[in-house]
Amino acid sequence: MPVGEQKTLITVVSFLACFYLLVSFMPSYFTSGSTEYPSYNIPEYFEAIEVQSFADLWNVTLKPNGGWRNPDFAGRVLRISTGPDDIDIWTQTEFRIGGTPIFSWDWDYFEWYDSQGIKHSEGSSFQKWRYIKLSEIDEVYNQTGSLEWTVKNGKAQYKVYFGFNETLYSTPSEAFSNSDLVMLVCAGYDQVATSVNAWNLIGQILFFKMPDVHPMINALIAIPLWTAIAWLMIIIILKFIPFVGD
Repeated sequence: MPVGEQKTLITVVSFLACFYLLVSFMPSYFTSGSTEYPSYNIPEYFEAIEVQSFADLWNVTLKPNGGWRNPDFAGRVLRISTGPDDIDIWTQTEFRIGGTPIFSWDWDYFEWYDSQGIKHSEGSSFQKWRYIKLSEIDEVYNQTGSLEWTVKNGKAQYKVYFGFNETLYSTPSEAFSNSDLVMLVCAGYDQVATSVNAWNLIGQILFFKMPDVHPMINALIAIPLWTAIAWLMIIIILKFIPFVGD
């Protein structure tokens, strides 16, 4: 191995050794992330719902031809959109750098089921585009008085509750047409995206975004990785550039 490469290797090994010793002797309070408990502002329509039994909540006030996005709902990107008389909700996967979405894929729409387990959603199954008509929500509400729904696809399942001022409006669609229909989406603890995704984990480490990890610890993990990557790039360039010129 050339002298230059030997020096680079010695530098990387020394850095990793110092990193190990520093972490080993670090006080325990540096390694514990701060505990933050989520707080939610729940409209009075949902006071009777056992919100404590859910891992994550998201409420939006719906209006015709609107769109809403929650990039970190239960570990997924959740989107809601409305037409003039329908609602659709879906999850998607996206690649982000520093919290900024670069591109998205795997748009998975949800089927809608009422509290009795009857499916009411419509749309193109070929394109996976699914939605529910406000008239269907009205019909279930008039028949059973229920505003509870379940939305699910092959990857996730959420509870959905609708709320509106019943002294002002007689049906959910009337509240919707007046931009006053509130939808509460609830994720159960068993529906939180806790499975390990290698690409997400690598991205969180390299861009200092590891959840529940002290920033100093994240830096101590990421910096040696960046150093190793830089060293590998130097070795690759030194090995292949001579052949490029031939």
